[in-house]
Amino acid sequence: MRIQCLKGAALALAFPVCLHAQSIGINFNSDRDLAAELAPDEVAGHPDVAQSNWNNTNGAASGNESNLIGATPGTVLDSTGVATGVTLTWTSDGTWNTNNGTSSGDNKLMNGYIDHTGVGASVQVSNIPYASYDVYVYFGSDGNDRTGSISVPAAAEVFSYSTNSQQAGTFPESYLLTEDEGVGNPAANYCVFRDQTSPDFFAEVNRGSSNSGFHGIQIVSKAPSLDMDNDGLPDDWEVANGISPDDDGSIDLDNGPEGDPDNDGSGNLEELTRRTDPQEADSDADGLVDGVETGEGTFFGASNTGSDPLDN
Repeated sequence: MRIQCLKGAALALAFPVCLHAQSIGINFNSDRDLAAELAPDEVAGHPDVAQSNWNNTNGAASGNESNLIGATPGTVLDSTGVATGVTLTWTSDGTWNTNNGTSSGDNKLMNGYIDHTGVGASVQVSNIPYASYDVYVYFGSDGNDRTGSISVPAAAEVFSYSTNSQQAGTFPESYLLTEDEGVGNPAANYCVFRDQTSPDFFAEVNRGSSNSGFHGIQIVSKAPSLDMDNDGLPDDWEVANGISPDDDGSIDLDNGPEGDPDNDGSGNLEELTRRTDPQEADSDADGLVDGVETGEGTFFGASNTGSDPLDN
């Protein structure tokens, strides 16, 4: 497995941070709330693999890539906005939505879903261009504590859950992983099928106590991200955050690893490492700029509050 890592020591942090490469995301909209369509520049997904350029369905219960909407309808894009040649088919008994609303990309992702109400819900992705990849599957319902499981027959893997995606708009903080391969049914809203190598991926919902379904899926390449200007900032992250991928800071300091376009005292490389927003001085909107929220856990003063920049 090839993963590009930045050593946290360079940023006075105590852990390495791994960066994912290109990915392909599908957001299943509900015809009950098409305002949950993700705009091309909106970032969503678990923080480890969050991406822009999600592909949005048109609210149909069943369909294929021709039912995608947005800037390039009918075409499956990757996280950099490039057409992939991927084809897509999904089936379900209908669509529904949660109470998560549309206030952020993550809440939009965890809003609509294709539902298994008795017959089934499944997703087939074909012509996947990655030699090795992980698949993040986001699932849930408009009611928590409903049992079920997600299965990938080709990989002989099944992850059980009790639905936990109805969270009144508190994502990404509310992402909960299940790795239960038995019948434990832990509270969860996503699972990961790792190290897939087939050009085709098929997953289905196994109904338990009641209705549930797919909010979205991400096909995440295991190859390292491109960094054409060798500044330690992956190109796809730079593009998604309004930073030039062709300038290491030599032309405009704000495009480099030490740049600070939002003037919050936290440089771009630190913003990347801590998953904060380089264009928003206060990523969690708690009244404290990211630069003073060091995450050390101890309050030292106004310039080092020790608090988490992603927890308000």
